[in-house]
Amino acid sequence: MIGYVLGVATLIISLILVANQRLSRKHFSGVFLGLILILGLIILMVKTQNFPVVTKKQIHAATDHLENNNDILQVVIEVEEKTIFCSIKVKHNSSEEEKEELGESCAKVLAKEVSKNSALTKPTANYLGELYNFYSLELMVGTDHEEDEIMFMRKNKDTKELVW
Repeated sequence: MIGYVLGVATLIISLILVANQRLSRKHFSGVFLGLILILGLIILMVKTQNFPVVTKKQIHAATDHLENNNDILQVVIEVEEKTIFCSIKVKHNSSEEEKEELGESCAKVLAKEVSKNSALTKPTANYLGELYNFYSLELMVGTDHEEDEIMFMRKNKDTKELVW
């Protein structure tokens, strides 16, 4: 924000100097292009600073936490570009509702891990966490029996809820 204010102030002062003929048009053009470059760099820095990075350590901590649940047999979490994939293998006798809850818990546990070291809002009972405002989410929940269907869930970063 300060960069914007300084840039606009410099531009206004430069225009006044040009109007009073104390700054040549050639120098004004240089000042103007310099301001555009500086503002562009500031915008780029602000955008990249706000994007949360999911580390291998956070993924490992979330995986360990989830695999301590007796209903979960295996968890694989991967991040590719701006999508988080979570695959869970659960016990054969898990109901559809339990599978949905376990899938959501994968998303929430990872979001909680990432929010520990950032200003992101943590997940709540009805909210997956701010992490998924930056990343799309794909959840797959299957069982240890090949005959059982695999449940797929998706949440785009632009939406608020999972779609099953």
